[in-house]
Amino acid sequence: MYAVAEKIKTTAHWEVDVQLELFHTDIGANRLSKGLFKGKTLLYSDLKHVLLRVVPKYMPEAEENLILVSSHIDTVSTT
Repeated sequence: MYAVAEKIKTTAHWEVDVQLELFHTDIGANRLSKGLFKGKTLLYSDLKHVLLRVVPKYMPEAEENLILVSSHIDTVSTT
């Protein structure tokens, strides 16, 4: 995933600044309070996150108005 993010950064239009950030989460849990899986606990470990921020170079104030798009490709449902 990092390689794809790097390619986006290096091939982006010249009028945008692409900022790339990586961070790692060791271990944690999240108890769901509503929805289909209400009352279930999600456990996670060794998560690696890649963040890309695309900001127009001539509108730096746009950095304050962000939309977060989140996805993952490793979801496994177990009983």
